[in-house]
Parts: sequence; structure tokens; C-alpha cells
Amino acid sequence: MKWITYDVPPQPGSNVPLNPYFDQQLIANISQNAGTFYPGKVGATNGLTTPAEVAGGVLTNTNNNLVVDWKNMSPAALNASLYNDWGQSQQTAQCLGIDGGGSTGSTGAWWGGAWVLGSGQTQGMVIVGTNNKDPFADPCTPGPDLWSASYMALNITTGAWIWAFQTTAHDNWDYDCSWYGGMANETINGVNTEVILKTCKDGYLFETNALTGALIWAWDPPSGIETPGSSRCSLCFPFNPQNASQMGGDFPTSVTNCAPTWTISCLRGPQPPYLQWPPELAGFESEQAYDPTTNMIYATGHVVPSYTGYAGLNASTYFSATGIIGVPCPNCGTLYNNATTWAINGLTGALAWHYPTASLQGYRGQTDVSGNVVYTVLSSGDIKMINAATGQLLRDYYIGAPMDQGVSIGASVNGQEFILVPVGTCSFEAVSTCPGTTQGDVVALTLQNIPTTTTTATVTTTSVTTTTTTSVSVTTLPGQTITTTTTLPGGAVVTTTITGTATTVTMSGSGTATTTVTTSSGTSSTALYGVAAVAVIFIIATGYLAMRGRKPAS
Repeated sequence: MKWITYDVPPQPGSNVPLNPYFDQQLIANISQNAGTFYPGKVGATNGLTTPAEVAGGVLTNTNNNLVVDWKNMSPAALNASLYNDWGQSQQTAQCLGIDGGGSTGSTGAWWGGAWVLGSGQTQGMVIVGTNNKDPFADPCTPGPDLWSASYMALNITTGAWIWAFQTTAHDNWDYDCSWYGGMANETINGVNTEVILKTCKDGYLFETNALTGALIWAWDPPSGIETPGSSRCSLCFPFNPQNASQMGGDFPTSVTNCAPTWTISCLRGPQPPYLQWPPELAGFESEQAYDPTTNMIYATGHVVPSYTGYAGLNASTYFSATGIIGVPCPNCGTLYNNATTWAINGLTGALAWHYPTASLQGYRGQTDVSGNVVYTVLSSGDIKMINAATGQLLRDYYIGAPMDQGVSIGASVNGQEFILVPVGTCSFEAVSTCPGTTQGDVVALTLQNIPTTTTTATVTTTSVTTTTTTSVSVTTLPGQTITTTTTLPGGAVVTTTITGTATTVTMSGSGTATTTVTTSSGTSSTALYGVAAVAVIFIIATGYLAMRGRKPAS
């Protein structure tokens, strides 16, 4: 083994002594930034959220107004918030009674997505993510629980931590920072800057400086699109990692249920249920897409709320349960179930368009972009093809089998373009739309590849005393443009641009006339095949659709 490194304190029973100062020492050894996301830090009107945070959309980090900066905090302030963060040392009688003096909790590596290896400016770095706090709801982890629900950078040669960014403090919701992470380049203040794009289960999309870990902006779905109000429940916004009452509760409703005194006995006991969104099934729990040619991020998230109740933990369940449970809660609110695909500017975080990808189901799998087309796959058996520039649906292609993995696009040795997609399994978020688990298959669809071509026709006519007319006719395909350049006697040039199904170019005059006709398709060569595909795509396994039947009536 080359090296081993830790992101949480030693646990009881390990070969390393317990250390209530572990967080402070790790932060001191981090070479760049170390912070926790808290968008209510400046301007909170209720002790928790700001109006801009509730409205959703892009939040720009200016002078760390969205981040609690542990790296530049005084030792006294660090100790006030982080001493014995995970509660492993000096356990309370309540905790000793339910964990038997064992571990109070921990976190693990992210899942559902690959680590991001640095290159160029970040050569030698690797960006990794962490899981939720385990258990989700328990009375024995009294701090922000660094570094659960985080993504971090380390030196791949030495294992030393370079920077750390926690997205959810004291994660009582199951908001681990798994799934998508990607690298991009942005010009910030005139400087080419490598950035990390990251979605987490808390429903935010983050852009972070890949070298330093400094947050650039955070994006949350705007209010009024996925649901009539805010994109998240009132108790589903990030809590304040420096607020002992918010960190001391073992269930989100304790923040309101135990106000205004917030006694320990109330914070760490039974709490009322609530409607949670994003829920355990997340706001984003899929892979996203980034197009460097347009600097656009295409992300698909969902609203699949759940009625969440307090389960409590005891000596028999502490190491096998999460502390939360689904419960009936008819007065908690409306269960909206839908999925939305978002197009977001990589530099500014501004929303370009959104498309309602699905209703009555969530989304897990992958969003892909290729050839100016965004592809999403659904458990209802549909592949959605969306215009990447406008957000308009190009085609809803019904496969007839559930999908929770993204499409792959490539070419055979003879240049034929294909879409490949595995089918057969519904995701957890399918809700009521799954057509039923089927035998696993890989389905291949062909894409008609119409390359951009140039055709030149030269016609020369010579006359001394007569006038000669030469006609050249060219037929266009839908979406094509014909550019005609005519050189007249004496050097005059006439250029005509024509669109449509057919056109005729007529020249007249004496002497020599040379006509060049150039034909090009309506999209760039890099974007053409995907646009053409929506008209000509067909399934190779021709018996498959017949076996699956027609799409149910909606």
C-alpha cells in the first residue's frame, strides 16, 4: 500500500487513539480551502434561509458569503464548532446506552460515479466525494460531521488533502455527494481556470475552482417550475454548521419543534414527521452532461417527495438502521412527482432553458449530449431527444422497456453511428410509471450520418454576337442551405443563398461565365448526425418493439 488517509476522526476500538481535535488538525494540514456550504450565512431572515436562497436559481459566492470558511477561522471559533465533532470521545450516557461505547457514526466514499482525475493545471490531483452521515438521524454526532456529504481533492502521490468542501452539514436527510462530477475550463477574470462541476443529492449543482476548492457558484432549481412554490421543503435547506442547536438535533423538525429553547432532551428525542423534498431519493441522483463547445451543462433532476418520520435508534438498531422511516402524513403536503432537464451556462450558472422530462416519475440514469441533441432515458420506456440549443422536444422514442442507464453513442468501423442503451430495470424513482421489469437487453438504434458536403459545378459558355443563358438546378434537403456564387463577364460576382426543396439559378451575358454551386447542410458537421437522427432513427432489433407492444395511452 502506497498511502492511507482519513477524512473522519478515529473510532472507538480502532488502533488509533480517539482524538476530539481531529477536525482542527486536518483543516490545518489542508493546503487550500476548507469550507462548508451555508447559503443562509449572510442575509438570513429566519435564522436559516435568505429570500434569494428560497427563490432558487444561481447563487454567486462573493467573499465566501455562501461558505463557512474553516481554514481562516480562529482556533477558539474552530473549537466552538468542531471539538468532538462526531461525538466519538466523551460519549453521553444516552449514546453509551445505544451504541455500547462503539462508533457513534461515520461516512464512506461516494457511489454511483467515478473519481475525477486532474489534468493540465490539476495534474496529480484526484477529486473524490463522500457519502452521507451514518446513521442519518441519531443523537450522538453533535457537530457538522466533517467531511460527510462532501467532495475533496487530494494529492494522488502522497495522499495529502489539498482542499475540502462540505455540501450539507450534519446530514439528517441522506444528502450524500455521490454521482456526477466533471471537469471543465472557464475564463474567470481573464484567467483560464479549471473547475469542478458537481451535483449532489441535496439538489444543488456546484461549480468549484478545481485547484483551490473555492466555491464559484451554486445553482438550485428556481421556484415555481417543479412545484408551485420553492424547489425544496422549508426544512430541506442547508443548516448552519456553527449553530449548536441546528447541529445538535437528530431530526430536521427538531429545529422548529423545539424552538425557542432547543433543550438537549427535546432536540434528541421523538419528532413530528414532515414532507421531505429532496428526499432520500435525492434532488440529483444521476450523471449529467457538459458540452465544451457551447459551455453548457445539461442536468436532469427530479422531485419525488416522501413523508419522512422519526424512527429513533436503540441498542438493537443503531448499527443497522438510519433513524428515519417513511410514514403516512396526510396533512404534510402534496406529493409532486416529476423530472426536469435543465440547461445551465457553465460560466455564470444562468438557466438557459428547462424541459419537463417526465411526470409521475423521477429520474435516475444519465443525461447525454451529442450532435446538438440532449438524450434522457426513463423508466416508463422512453428515450427523450431534446434540442440542446432551444430545449424543444425533437422526439419521444418509445422503446417499451424500462431504462435507468444512459445512452452511449459511437460509430462502427464503417462509420455508421449508433445509439446503444441497456434496458430492463426500473429505477427506485419510477413511482407508478414502470412498465414492469423485463429481460435485460442492449438495444441499438442507428443514426443517419449526413456529412456536410460541397459540390462544385462549373459551366463555361462562350459567345461573340449572341446571348446565352445557362441554368443550374440543385435540390435541397430539409434544413439545408444552398449558396450560389456567380462570376459574370468582367469579374462581377453575384452570390445567392436559397433554402427550400428546389431552386434554379439563371445566368445571362456574353463572354465566359463560371458558376460555382456550394451545398451545405443546415447544421455544423459536428452537430449534424444527432439532428438528422430524429427523423430517421430506427431500431435494429426489429422484433423488440413488437414484443413490447405499443406505448400506453396517456
